[in-house]
Amino acid sequence: MKNLFCIVSDYDAKTIKPVYDSFKTKELTKAEQKKLSDLSKKYQDYTVKSRPSKWATSLSRVLLSLFFVAAIFFIVDLIKDINHKEFITILKADLFYFITAILGLIGYCLCRVVTLHLAKRSKKIEFKDQAKKTFNEILTFTQKSLGVPNTSLSIEVLCEQQLIKKGQLKEKNNIYTNVVLSVYKTKTLLCLADLHSVISVPLEVIKGIQKIEEPYRFKSWHKEEGIKDKKYEEYNIKTKAFVYSVDFYYELDFTHQAEDYKIMFPPYEYEKINALLKEGE
Repeated sequence: MKNLFCIVSDYDAKTIKPVYDSFKTKELTKAEQKKLSDLSKKYQDYTVKSRPSKWATSLSRVLLSLFFVAAIFFIVDLIKDINHKEFITILKADLFYFITAILGLIGYCLCRVVTLHLAKRSKKIEFKDQAKKTFNEILTFTQKSLGVPNTSLSIEVLCEQQLIKKGQLKEKNNIYTNVVLSVYKTKTLLCLADLHSVISVPLEVIKGIQKIEEPYRFKSWHKEEGIKDKKYEEYNIKTKAFVYSVDFYYELDFTHQAEDYKIMFPPYEYEKINALLKEGE
């Protein structure tokens, strides 16, 4: 079964082709692509200018690490000797760790205050606002150009990459890119739009949605709330080395021209896509 949102790279043929290519029903014109490119460059410029200074970020991390390390040593000694010695005696013995932890915490807080002050003076906050404004401008422009309705839903799908070398598919890496698409339904089609095109699946060929109990990893977190928010507790999302992992996902299956396809959704998007498909039934 093919993942509709799979990008196939042929190393020898030097080609990159998405599986969904044949499902495109609308694309930006060359003129619209040029405007999108200009807006994207503008957005990137503002994003780079809005980033905090590297030295301030590095210093903050060092000071915070210093606080945690010193605090851990102090707490370990405190727990070990609390039954045998008075707190004042332990404090005198571990004064170095105690003072280091306090200075590390104070230094971190001061560093954050200085960073915020410098950000205001260097207009970084203004650049951040401009980046957000430009991003919204990109969304508005592409949705209008592609005819995406205002009622569309922002839903993530799991996109994978496959590499073909010497005619053989290389070992699959199960780290997915979770891409945010504008999803909506017409009388006959389920439509999923990115910034460049609209991908459409006939409703009549959709078999349904099923839960797949298979762990997977993904790269980015796009939601405004953090992964520890109550809204996402039930999904038990884990983080390791800047990669997220979940124990299951949902799969929308359909058959088109004798080929079986699937669209993969993170579990926290199930309710939205399921409600959309049942809308009007």
